[in-house]
Amino acid sequence: MVDVRIKPSALREFSALDPDVQRAFDVAFHVLQESPNPLRPSEPLDLKQLRRAKLHWRLKVGRRRAVFRWDGAVLEVVMVDHRRRVYDRLSELGV
Repeated sequence: MVDVRIKPSALREFSALDPDVQRAFDVAFHVLQESPNPLRPSEPLDLKQLRRAKLHWRLKVGRRRAVFRWDGAVLEVVMVDHRRRVYDRLSELGV
């Protein structure tokens, strides 16, 4: 089982989402948490490694994206935003 953590800023962004989108992310995070290797989940999820940051991945749910960092032990959600903004905001992560 994987340790999934959410940064406080990402939690605020997550809380502002539509309840249906929150539920979809909850299901996806649960799948990642239960997978032996979250980068190869047991159920199909739209995951992609970010080109500019090899330790960061994005999870796509509709028009929203969650960016997370995977260090081999902990999956930390660092950002949740609309697809138009999330990639521009990657500079906040130093990416």
